[in-house]
Amino acid sequence: MSNVIKAEWFKLRKDLSFRTLLLCIAAAAIVYPLLVIMDHTAGEPEVTSLEFMQNVLAGNAYVLKFSAALLAGFFISSEYSTGVMKCIASSGNSRIRLFAAKLLVFTVGTALLALTLPVVATAVMVIANGDAGSLPLPFVLRALGFTVLYAAGFAGIAALFSTLLTDSGKSIGFLFILFLLADSLFAGAGGYIPFIGTLYDYSVFQLVNNVSVLERSSGQLTAMTVVPVVWFLMFGALGILAFRKKEIK
Repeated sequence: MSNVIKAEWFKLRKDLSFRTLLLCIAAAAIVYPLLVIMDHTAGEPEVTSLEFMQNVLAGNAYVLKFSAALLAGFFISSEYSTGVMKCIASSGNSRIRLFAAKLLVFTVGTALLALTLPVVATAVMVIANGDAGSLPLPFVLRALGFTVLYAAGFAGIAALFSTLLTDSGKSIGFLFILFLLADSLFAGAGGYIPFIGTLYDYSVFQLVNNVSVLERSSGQLTAMTVVPVVWFLMFGALGILAFRKKEIK
């Protein structure tokens, strides 16, 4: 198992799409706080590093979703069309190990992409403002921890559908539409079917929007911790089942 994970990690580090996404997000993370600072010098109200980090975390939900969709298309689905997955499947390792290793490495890659914007952008703003003391350490650690958890939740979803679709273009397009419309679809259906409304309230689609909130009750924090783990395990298990039954050409 460790050798399979090492092989997947090597492929991720060498993957051009992952490197490009990482560099693009890092560049945006540097430019964005500089633009905010320029607005302040032009007469806009000053923004503290805490307020800035909360704003970045709120927008980072979209970065997280789209990063998972793009990376899934290039890192997972593309291997079916290029024949790499067929070679991997015939290597002698069980399909459960193969999918689990790819899912774990893919999740790490998605988490790294999701952490880049809030970490880099907030660091630039703290250096510019010189107000590191305005950032409560428990909130920072909690927010970054939740970012990793929800990256895992969305990675599980993306891994399943990229395995089912096996084409990078189809996977990316479908996941973009799913991640963009899921909130409105769940919320609309929940108005007619209470169960769907409750399911949406305890889904990664809804709770990822609460990562930027400063104060939360213990019950809310528990739900925000458990839900992404459950979704990751659930969609990971569905992905394993789909991969085991899939005919790889």
